[in-house]
Formats: sequence, structure tokens, C-alpha cells
Amino acid sequence: MTKTNQKFYAWVGQNASCGTPNPITGRMSMYGDNMVFSCKEDRDRFVDEFTSDNPSEYVVKCSLRGLRGYNLGCSVSNFEDNLRYLEYGYVDDEDGEGTHLEKLD
Repeated sequence: MTKTNQKFYAWVGQNASCGTPNPITGRMSMYGDNMVFSCKEDRDRFVDEFTSDNPSEYVVKCSLRGLRGYNLGCSVSNFEDNLRYLEYGYVDDEDGEGTHLEKLD
């Protein structure tokens, strides 16, 4: 498995717009979720194994620029913040008393 500082992206969603239009451009985001992976193999495995009960839902491998195309309803700074938050997740505490936010590998 190759580990680098490079990020690999995928988008899971539907062919439908959502949210409010961008106040400057008037464009809207597509209904779906951004996915960030630390290695290409993990991203490719996720895409290959993706299944959904919803026939209109699909997954797309994409570059950062391609991912931005699905998120045109938000500003560039909001888009970058959203990606930064995807690199973190809640992990169970060792004592089992709760969770804490931690950067994911």
C-alpha cells in the first residue's frame, strides 16, 4: 500500500442539486458526499465495492478540481474547510468513556 501526503478523492451522490445557490455565481451543489482517502488503493477499493439500495446513487473517482465541480454552491473557502474536516473523525477513548476528534490516517 502506497502512503503519501497526496489525497485521493471520490464523490458519492445523485444527479440532483441541493442547498442554496452561491450568492456570487448563482450555481448550486450536487446532492452527495465528498470522500477523501490517503492512498489511491483505498479510494479505488471503496469505488469498486460501492453498493447502494438507491438506483440513482453513484460514485465517481475525481481530482480535487473535479470534486469542486460537485460543490459549486459553496465558496472556495467553505469547500476547503469541508475537505479539511473530512480528514478528522471521532475515535473511541481508550477508557471507553466517550470519543475525541482525531486526524485519520
